[in-house]
Amino acid sequence: MAKVVITDTIARKLDAPETGNKITYDARVPGFGVRVTASGARSFVINYRTKGGRERRYTIGRVEDWRATDARAKAKELRQKVDAGGDPLQSERDVRAAATVKEAWTWFEESYFPELRPATRADYKRLANMYVLPSLGGMKAADVRQEHIRAMYRGIESPYRANRALAVTSKLFAEMIADGGFIGVATNPVKHAIPARKRHKEAKREAPLGTEHIAPLLAALAGEQDKQGANVIRLLMLTGARRGETLKAQWNQFDLDKGFWTKPSHHTKQNKEHRIALSGAALTLMKQLWNQRDQEAESDWVFPSGRTGAHRTELKATWRRVCIAAGLVKEETRGERVVLKPVARLHDLRHFYASNLVASGAHLTVVQDMLGHTTPDITRRYIKTKEDAQREAANAVGDLFKEGAAQ
Repeated sequence: MAKVVITDTIARKLDAPETGNKITYDARVPGFGVRVTASGARSFVINYRTKGGRERRYTIGRVEDWRATDARAKAKELRQKVDAGGDPLQSERDVRAAATVKEAWTWFEESYFPELRPATRADYKRLANMYVLPSLGGMKAADVRQEHIRAMYRGIESPYRANRALAVTSKLFAEMIADGGFIGVATNPVKHAIPARKRHKEAKREAPLGTEHIAPLLAALAGEQDKQGANVIRLLMLTGARRGETLKAQWNQFDLDKGFWTKPSHHTKQNKEHRIALSGAALTLMKQLWNQRDQEAESDWVFPSGRTGAHRTELKATWRRVCIAAGLVKEETRGERVVLKPVARLHDLRHFYASNLVASGAHLTVVQDMLGHTTPDITRRYIKTKEDAQREAANAVGDLFKEGAAQ
């Protein structure tokens, strides 16, 4: 395998593999390299073999947190310890043997978070800081029992947040067990603390968008002052794409002659390249945007930010105005004020798109492929339930016999 002298630029630009991870090794320090995962996470690592012949891999830190020169110096220091008969990874694990849950969480962030999407990292941190650490943080990880998990769970008022906090805590302990360095943590205390049948039931959210909302939404978009934001929403409506994929879209991803949008792996949730066919309406929109683009700015982004030079990142204010104009709001009392709150989320446009694909006769596997889902089960959550479909079909037949109703 060819080796290179790893620099900051090289570490940031290494291609991500389609699956798993790939390590590019340094030409100067044996075993030192950059590991890139399929999700695009990048970390400096060093591989070594102990005096006993055991192969080890020590993670120095994330590329965004370390300079290549500093990481190489750390690798040299670790290599010297290995040559002297030491085992840096085992030494670190010995310290972790008596770790508190708070210390284990710090390790969890450093070792596991690089593989997660930014939004997931933020969600995990929020749950940990609000619930997990205040309840369990001061305890030794090895001392946590089912009763401690139950106390934490029952102390969270929101059913949704209680379930999410439980899931995050379970993931923390699962990773600790998989690592093997946390002595005394051999079983996951979350696993049987709250059986699935006793966990909070989360009410299924009704889909707020129907075909009757298309005309009001289009009218609202036509009158929206934020023209760029309105076009982002139009593309979401016409493709069912995720918000992040759309805001990060670049012109080189679109083939406007053949009518395809190829999303790169580092933009998609499934970490795989995703190619979708554009409808005639979507293709017309993209051609209009291409003709209207600011050629002087020479931006690669379809929806560039005028302030940062990168892509646009926010749509909340625009979506709220559009919902108000389309009548998709409800009144909510906040203190002495009454405010209008949208009843639909931007993500509901994706659910709406999926439901209409199925209604048009598209097979579930086609819908799965178009939405970029990894399994059909995920896709089923985006479309109408079997009961809904049965009721619609029954009503269609029932309407034929309305005149025969009892008098």
